[in-house]
Order: sequence, then C-alpha cells, then structure tokens
Amino acid sequence: MSDEPAARKNGDRDPLADDPFAQLDGDDIELEVDADALFEEMEVSPLDDEAVWAAIETEEEEEAAGETAADPSGEPPEAVVPKERYCTTCEHFSEPPNATCRNPGTEIVELVGVDSFRVRNCPIVERRREDAVFSDGS
Repeated sequence: MSDEPAARKNGDRDPLADDPFAQLDGDDIELEVDADALFEEMEVSPLDDEAVWAAIETEEEEEAAGETAADPSGEPPEAVVPKERYCTTCEHFSEPPNATCRNPGTEIVELVGVDSFRVRNCPIVERRREDAVFSDGS
C-alpha cells in the first residue's frame, strides 16, 4: 500500500503544494529594508483638540438647524455667519446700501435676523473655520 494521500491517487492536486505563500510562513525571513528609510519626518502644526470638537459641534448644530448647507448636487456651500465678525470686516465687502461681496464666486444671499448674513461659497468663512482648528502654536 502506498503512503500517498487518497486525493493523489484520484489524480486531484494537492492544494498545499501549489501555495505560493508557503515559503513565507516562517519567522526566519529577514527583510533587507530599513523601515526608517520608508518614512520622512515632517513638522506639522499642532491641533487644538477643543477647537476641533467645537468646530464639529458647531457644524452639526448648524446642519441640524439648516444653517449650513452643502448641496449634494454640486451647489457651493452656504453658511450663516455673524456679519460683524465676517463680512463687515472683510476687504471684499462693499458698504451699504449695496452690502455685497466683491470676492469672485462668493455671494451674500440674504440678511438673517439683524446681525447675520447667509453667504454662499465664501473662502474666508472656510479659512477662519480651519484656522480655529489648525493653530500654528502661537
């Protein structure tokens, strides 16, 4: 009687014999790559953890209230912002009675209440939100 497995007698192939990873199944493999050479250390600005969470909470609150809208159809994002903090101090703002934004692609959509504007596609709003999260450590 032969010591060959029954599968071999029937002409079937041994699945373990064709395993291309069989030689990698050991702890005796040595890599000739310096892992430190694969990565480059770089300086990044520190994150203000509290500002990150505040930004997330503010965005969630605005979305829940319908105050910030990023239309999935590709429309530019809108935000309701305090006009004294954003628009009236901005270099792109034209004084009343016009009260418009001269930044290309940005629009003051409407006055919301007495102290806020709904703005569309404003890079200043986005930049200030990012600055609140990504501080430069100063």
